[in-house]
Amino acid sequence: MTDDRHDAVPDRTPPPATGDDGIWVALRRLTAARIGLQRTGASLATGPLLDFQLAHARARDAVHEPLDEARLIADLAGLECPVLAIASAAEQQALVAREVDENLVTIRDLSTQTAAGATQTSAASQELSRLAVDLNALVTRFVI
Repeated sequence: MTDDRHDAVPDRTPPPATGDDGIWVALRRLTAARIGLQRTGASLATGPLLDFQLAHARARDAVHEPLDEARLIADLAGLECPVLAIASAAEQQALVAREVDENLVTIRDLSTQTAAGATQTSAASQELSRLAVDLNALVTRFVI
């Protein structure tokens, strides 16, 4: 009985990598080793990995940049996309908080003025009362 397993040599040549320049193709025909590949196993090739890392860094940086509405509107207009500007809830809350703060300052100022006016009114009333007592004493001295 003949053993057919030894007669046929399996083709272990890895598939050509994208962007092969031809040098590796000739060498792969001579060996079953994984040579001239852009990656090994399940890892990414260096070029796409660096592209991903750059895109990730740019996205991370963009999160911390202030929104440039004029540029965004111009970019969307170039794509012929309709643009509708809506104020964010945070902007509205900040505006309302500023208005409330201004109103509280105004109320504080008015209450201070009112308290000062009340103090002056009280002092004037006390002086009028003292003058009335003095006038009454003078009037009682006159005899008719």
